[in-house]
Amino acid sequence: MRKTEILRQSADSLNETRLERLAGQMETLRQTEHQNAQALAATLEPLAQAMAALTDETRQTLTEIDSKSREQIETFKQQIGNSARAWNNAAAEAKRAADSLNQAGQRMEWRHYALAALTGAVTAVLIHILGVKK
Repeated sequence: MRKTEILRQSADSLNETRLERLAGQMETLRQTEHQNAQALAATLEPLAQAMAALTDETRQTLTEIDSKSREQIETFKQQIGNSARAWNNAAAEAKRAADSLNQAGQRMEWRHYALAALTGAVTAVLIHILGVKK
């Protein structure tokens, strides 16, 4: 064999060894990546499940809050309506009471005029009667 062939065979052998080593390293890397991906998936799965449960709970809570809010709105509307009717009724009753007082005041005014006129007439009659007897 010639020196060149020996060098070539030696280089080929060395290259094959390097390729085998590189292939082994690539396989180790692939397995490591696969194991890391599985470990990451195993770590993330409970987190994803917890987030899904939290989302469902949040959705349910928001639905309940919305329902309670609508109930409160209806209750407040009824209370406001009842209060408004009560105020209107009270205002109408106060107006009737004021009208009644006004009418009573007018009747009393005429009675005072009548009483003053009657008192004057009785006084005049008494003075006339007492003045005639003297």
